[in-house]
Amino acid sequence: MRKLWKAGISVLLLTLLLTTAAFAAPVLKDGTYQVAVTLSGGTGRVTIESPCQVTVANGQATATVVLDSKNYDYMRIDDQYYNAVHGEGTSAFEIPVVLGTDVEVAAQTTAMSQPHEVAYQLHFDVAPVSGQNSVSMIVWVGAGVAGVAVAVVVLVVRKKKRG
Repeated sequence: MRKLWKAGISVLLLTLLLTTAAFAAPVLKDGTYQVAVTLSGGTGRVTIESPCQVTVANGQATATVVLDSKNYDYMRIDDQYYNAVHGEGTSAFEIPVVLGTDVEVAAQTTAMSQPHEVAYQLHFDVAPVSGQNSVSMIVWVGAGVAGVAVAVVVLVVRKKKRG
C-alpha cells in the first residue's frame, strides 16, 4: 500500500511540475500569432494596438508593435534601434520579444518642440490570443486531471484499508 501511495504522490507532483512548466514558459512553433500586449510609462497619451502580431522563426519571436501616433521615428531597446513604419496616424515597429516578460523601450517622438525619447514598458502575455497549439494544451490539461485522479484513487483506497 505504501508503494501505491508513493506512486500516486509522485505522479501528482510530476504532473503539477510539468503543467506549471508548460504554462510558465511556452515554446511556440514557427508561425504567426496574435498576442495581447500592454504599454505603460510615458505621458499616457499614446496607446498600443492589442493584440499585436508575433512571428516566430527559428525559435526567435518578433512582435509588430503599433502605436496610435504617427510622431515616432524609432524605438530603442538597449543599444538597438528599430525604425518606424508609418501608417495612417500610426507608427509601427518590429522588435524582438520574449513572451511573458517586460520589455523596456525608449521611443523617440517628434510631437514635442524638439525630438525627445520617451521611456515605456511593454508586456507581452504568455499565451497567444490565437494561433496557440490547442492540442498540446488539451494534452497538458488531461495529464493534470489524470494525475489528480490517480492521487484521489490512492487516497480513497488507503482510507478504505485503514477503516
